[in-house]
Parts: sequence; structure tokens; C-alpha cells
Amino acid sequence: LIGVKTEHGYLLDKYTGCKVWCVINNESCNGECKRRGGYYGYCYFWKLACFCQGARKSELWHYETNKCNGRM
Repeated sequence: LIGVKTEHGYLLDKYTGCKVWCVINNESCNGECKRRGGYYGYCYFWKLACFCQGARKSELWHYETNKCNGRM
């Protein structure tokens, strides 16, 4: 059995390098999170970004490797 380490964080828009944005749509974030291997996603209203639980690290936005250029 091989385990894959999962994490929690904001979903990464791989095209822009930014967080995947949202307004109040939990369904959209939850669906996107699950498509990326997570188990639950929601729109974190204060950051206007999709937060995902249980996704692979490569699917998540990280401050240290931020390539968004201040857009979000």
C-alpha cells in the first residue's frame, strides 16, 4: 500500500498562478476540490478563494512559490 500525503489550503489556478477565486459558491469550490483529489472544498469568503481539504500539495497555492504577481 502506497500512501499519498494530502494537505489543506487554497486551490491553485495553474494557468495564472493565483488562488482559485470565488464569491460565495461552496458548490463550485467543493466540486473543484473533489476533481483535484480532495474530499471537501468551500469558498472562504474573507479571502474570496476556494479552500480545499485533502488535496495533493501540487494542487494548492503556496505563499513561498506564489507566481500570482499580486493579483490575488
